[in-house]
Amino acid sequence: GPDPVTIGCPEYNDFVPTQHANSIYQAELLKAQNPNVTVFGYLYTSCNQVWYDFGAEYETNRTDLHTLLNRTSGQPFTCTVRQGPETSYYDWSNPAWRAWFLEKAVGPFLHTPAIDSIFFDEITLMLYGWEWMWWEVPPGYPKLYRDGVLALMAEVGDLLTPLGMIPWYSNNALYVTQPADPEQFYLRWVETLKTHGGGMFREFWQGTLNEVLDLQYLAAEGIPVQVHSGTGGETLDEATDRYMIATFLLGCGEYHYVQLGKDWNWNSWAWPAGYDHELGAPLGLATNTTAMYWTRSFANADVAVDFTNPAARNATITWR
Repeated sequence: GPDPVTIGCPEYNDFVPTQHANSIYQAELLKAQNPNVTVFGYLYTSCNQVWYDFGAEYETNRTDLHTLLNRTSGQPFTCTVRQGPETSYYDWSNPAWRAWFLEKAVGPFLHTPAIDSIFFDEITLMLYGWEWMWWEVPPGYPKLYRDGVLALMAEVGDLLTPLGMIPWYSNNALYVTQPADPEQFYLRWVETLKTHGGGMFREFWQGTLNEVLDLQYLAAEGIPVQVHSGTGGETLDEATDRYMIATFLLGCGEYHYVQLGKDWNWNSWAWPAGYDHELGAPLGLATNTTAMYWTRSFANADVAVDFTNPAARNATITWR
């Protein structure tokens, strides 16, 4: 694995993938180099990952476990992730499968001092990104699946928060852009985080006005958020980095974090100039003088963004 001296830095929250034992071993190396570094165990929650110990057991016993997400034809949905073998999708509407997942997937990361919490990746991938899959499932199943995701989050939160661990979930949906939804799934998602504990990870921050408005909503609800913009990294673009930071600052609240990186590799995280300044407390919420021109002031900086032409990356951060 990567040199822990290099990646064990306090500025980085490292997601540690692969099998549980190897993940814990890597986490222990990181903690040995810097006890203050925050380390997350990583679990992919859309379809099965056979490089985990429980993943191989799942593929062997999945029919007996009744955990398959099947098409109306009776054949299971399958996927291939990260050049791995073909596997099946999890069925979160099945309480027995959720209990098995908590025991086999989540359990090994608990009570391990080197693991501070767990990151659940792509937990809403099939809810918003792959709606076409619902064409081949029985009527009413999408709601059962969504309800199952919320049940899983509640069960995870009730398991982790008493241990001082805050679960984080990847969710790239935006409340302000969702169509009318009689299930109120996004609102229920937020309420589940508030009630049972958890934070939200925005994986592909582009700095749009809708994203800013959504971040304002989550800040008002007290939801921890980390946003990631994959536009920096080894080849820094100063204007783009400034724009991504500025748009984040317009909407951010307490326990909100931003990171720039060209890729997901540990050595691609950027360190733009804005990180070197002391921002200070916000002096209020963002305000707009026109529909597209927004500003916000902090103790040590003034931020302004013009959303009229997002491609122009028209943003300023004036430090005091």
